[in-house]
Amino acid sequence: TFGFFGRLAIEHKGLDLLIEGFARYRHSGGKGRLALFGSGQTHQQLAEMCAALGIADMCTIEGPRFGQDKVQAASRWDFYVAPSRFDHMPLALMEAGLMGLPLILSEGTGLLGQVEAGGAGLAIAGLSAQSVAEAMHAAEAIDPAQWRTLSRNAYRVALATGDWTTIAASLRDLYCGAPITGDQPPRASHHAMH
Repeated sequence: TFGFFGRLAIEHKGLDLLIEGFARYRHSGGKGRLALFGSGQTHQQLAEMCAALGIADMCTIEGPRFGQDKVQAASRWDFYVAPSRFDHMPLALMEAGLMGLPLILSEGTGLLGQVEAGGAGLAIAGLSAQSVAEAMHAAEAIDPAQWRTLSRNAYRVALATGDWTTIAASLRDLYCGAPITGDQPPRASHHAMH
């Protein structure tokens, strides 16, 4: 099963590409299922897209899940798919990695480089339904040993990417141009409102 959880924002998250890509994958011999759950007002629109493409019986679209219910539902999946058009470090993708779900994602997620470097999943080569279908076919061809390696690596990449010590140091370098030292911000002695 291919899955997505998070905000069901069709354009932003590329859910139209996900559904159209899944339809192409199924119509060209793919055997998987698609499950989506999340918040937003697009459930009916997504269900109508599935019906129009002849895949309604292979897809589930549900409201948001939280806590153990979310983990339990996603634990039945084989891959988390994120064909986002524009995102930057989506939290849902990080959660999926921490659950050990191998990731199938677009460059628009902001995490493709880390996932590819860490061997944690597969790239959606372009922002098209065809690219999503191709990535799904590639995922379906992965053997169990490869899947376990991707799963372990997804966990490791999510853990490393979400490490706030590293993130804070990166932000400090970006905004202040110097490594973190001491417990004072660089401009602590300056007060512009004299």
